[in-house]
Amino acid sequence: MWSRLLLTLGLLWLVPKEPAFIVSLGIALSFIFGLIPTNINLKNLTKTISLSKVNKKKAVNFLILTACYEFTQIVINNSDVLLVKHYFDTVDAGLYSSLAMIGRVVYFIAWMFVMLLLPTVVQKQKNGEATAPVLVKYVSYIGLLAIAIVFSCAVFPELIIQIMFGEAYISMAPLLWQYALATSLFAISNIFAYYFLSLDQYFPVILSGLLGISQIVMITFFHSTLYIVVQVQIVAMVALLVAQLLYFAHNSILNKTI
Repeated sequence: MWSRLLLTLGLLWLVPKEPAFIVSLGIALSFIFGLIPTNINLKNLTKTISLSKVNKKKAVNFLILTACYEFTQIVINNSDVLLVKHYFDTVDAGLYSSLAMIGRVVYFIAWMFVMLLLPTVVQKQKNGEATAPVLVKYVSYIGLLAIAIVFSCAVFPELIIQIMFGEAYISMAPLLWQYALATSLFAISNIFAYYFLSLDQYFPVILSGLLGISQIVMITFFHSTLYIVVQVQIVAMVALLVAQLLYFAHNSILNKTI
């Protein structure tokens, strides 16, 4: 990730080409650095692994459901921006897009923990150990980071927007912490969903899909101002997080009973 960042910035600074091409080139070159710690063996690339019919079915189901869940992530992450572009003028849509870019910092930070959570939970389940403490630990990490980001956005909104986008976007300052809050709630809900995915429990995926659709429906009906659009997202994300927490509590009680 550091190589991707430094290479892309260096190329943007030194090479007089289209920025889109430079960014793509930086990402492509960073893959070389990703291969450095591994032992590359061509035999391993051609080796075939045979799975039993049961395991093959589980793998296919997991891939399909994960793809469906990723689709709901795309819907939740981008539907608001697309709807704002549809319902508002170009100036408001541009201002809102800048707000969305800053607010999504929480979501991408959360991904780091998701990548650590999945293998840990699978390994503990395989060893017959309790997996709930792992979930609580990672939710706590993301919760603390989210609180820090939302607090910063609430206390220094104008400074953050000025540094990242400039004076022209200052009008979005009052909405910054609220958008960061909505994204934070979504990021925490995400951890619960991936936790259950790693345990082959797919109901949280359905919950996310339903709430993703409900967010679109609510913005379609309530979009008089950008403030209302952000408030609608907070309501949808609170509902999603509460639903995930209730499912987690129900699942924990059921397992103890069994």
